[in-house]
Amino acid sequence: MMPRPWWNIGALDLVNFSLADVRGAFGPYLGVFLVTQQHWNQAAVGLIATISGLVGLVIQAPWGALIDAVRCKRALIVAGLTVLALGAMAVAWWPSFAAVMTAKTLMAVAGTGFGPAVAAMTLGLCPPYALAWRLGQNAAWDHAGHVTITLVAGAVGFWLSQRAVFFLVPVCAIMAAMAVLSIPARAIDHARARGLEPSAELLMALLVGARAEHWGRKPLLLAAFAALPIRGVLFTLSNDRSWLVTVQCLDGVGNGLFGALRPLVLHDLMRGTGRYNIAAGAVATIQGIGAVLSHVVAGCIVVAAGYNIAFLTLATIACAAFTTFLVGMPETRRGDSLKAEELVL
Repeated sequence: MMPRPWWNIGALDLVNFSLADVRGAFGPYLGVFLVTQQHWNQAAVGLIATISGLVGLVIQAPWGALIDAVRCKRALIVAGLTVLALGAMAVAWWPSFAAVMTAKTLMAVAGTGFGPAVAAMTLGLCPPYALAWRLGQNAAWDHAGHVTITLVAGAVGFWLSQRAVFFLVPVCAIMAAMAVLSIPARAIDHARARGLEPSAELLMALLVGARAEHWGRKPLLLAAFAALPIRGVLFTLSNDRSWLVTVQCLDGVGNGLFGALRPLVLHDLMRGTGRYNIAAGAVATIQGIGAVLSHVVAGCIVVAAGYNIAFLTLATIACAAFTTFLVGMPETRRGDSLKAEELVL
């Protein structure tokens, strides 16, 4: 088998790292900037966040369908980066309600496509036996990017100004675009990126390297589901700051596992259909609706009965999800993945 070229590793790592930077340099600071520097009220900020969030949810599945249909996946990411860069600069220079609403909505539309586009490129670049390892790498570099830009943006906001944080977006967008374009278009197998059956050449790779993973997808996903109710119960035991921070680490465990395994399980289920990305968009839409409802339900329970009851209620819902997954979801692994240490041939 031919060794994997450098851009299959380094450039894809940089893509995930820098895309996290682009998104992370804008979202968390917008509300603070508008309230503290532009003297907006919370209702106006909440209205913009709600509208842009709903638009992002609605556009998930169409984005997936578009990515399945076209071959210019790199160009879609670069176009989205351009929209984010221009939107961030517009907010920094013209923070009127109309300008911020327009920019935030367009940025929501553009940003929604990054996840499925990168997942499609990963499928198109990476043979199936290495996919589990590669998706784990994607998630790790994405989280590293979020941590890095949080620290950088905090320093910029402290030493320069809150407005200066938004100018990190075009800088990070240029980095991300360079990383995306460094991956040759011809290197992406567009049929495989849609979840179609692998070509005769992947088949040869499978004959050489195929063997079942030791654990499979389901046990790891069960661990991710289990972290949610455990966290909810532990939050009720103490108000100590150190305790709360420690318990919150379970959220990182669950999110890390979900982020890495969701595209992998979708690939297992949608292989051969050519509809991987539209399925990913539909799942993301449902997940977004659940997140919105969670905030609403938890808020109402807190008002009516307090935080502990809210945490226990959400933990009960998470237990129901765990049980449903345990009983109703089969193992999706097809036995064509390798351990990470076997990937360098």
